[in-house]
Order: sequence, then structure tokens, then C-alpha cells
Amino acid sequence: GLSSFEGEVAPWYEYVSLSHHYLTRPSRVATPSANCTLAELGFEDLHRLLFGAGEDGEAADGVQLGEFGFYCCSQFMVHRDRVHRRPREWYLRVSEDIPWEHCATSYMEVFWHAVFNDGALHEQKRQERPALPFFLRVDNFIETTSDGLV
Repeated sequence: GLSSFEGEVAPWYEYVSLSHHYLTRPSRVATPSANCTLAELGFEDLHRLLFGAGEDGEAADGVQLGEFGFYCCSQFMVHRDRVHRRPREWYLRVSEDIPWEHCATSYMEVFWHAVFNDGALHEQKRQERPALPFFLRVDNFIETTSDGLV
């Protein structure tokens, strides 16, 4: 049958990253690229606008901003039930009120999984989710920090 993964009541198929490259401590969080140093929004600013996070530098899951892991490259599947967890007004506010320039859109690569996982920044690795079908739990890459890379 369909089951949920640790700490969540939703079925596994509601959100799955499809990329194979898992990154830890994304460097763009701590040190924006040279063309983003004067950007209107920094990483923490966008995080606050998206998820209403406070000034304490923590995400909804208690993870320090910059100290989390996620699958790179914004490739995922999401079930409509997961999309509908947020009201339509949230999507309208985000699309209309945030100045979506180059730097803000590049930060979204780091935020997509949080959008569909109640603001949690740390994305559990697939091989740590026993409810996933085996072929989705295969880890093809050595986990490394993205310091200086992404």
C-alpha cells in the first residue's frame, strides 16, 4: 500500500525530488554570487517573505539557514494535494508582491522543496525514506558540500 515517510502523515508520492545531486550547505545562502551582492532581496529576505520566518535565522523546521541539505536543480513531482495546502492567496501574493529578479529566482532552486513541505528547509534524502519505492531510494552521488559551487 501507499504509506507516508517519517514525521509526515501525507503519502510518499505527494512530493518527491527527482534530481540525484544532493547538496549540503548551499554556498549561495552564505555568500551570494558577485552579481547578487546588490540585489533587492537576499536569501533570508526571500525566506521571510515566502514563509513568514522570523529574524532568528531559522527555518520552520528549526534548521539554521545555510545548514541544510536538498536536491539540486528544481526537478520534482508534487501532487495537487500538496499544492493545495497553501491557499490561492499565498500563491498570488508570492507571484505579485515579490520582486522576481535574477537573484531571487536563483534562490528558488533552494526553496522549492520547502514550498511544498510546510516551509521545512532540510529535505530528507530519498534513501532515508523507507516508504519510497526502492528505485527512488538509490543514491548515485557522493554527498558533498556545495561551498563555492552552487
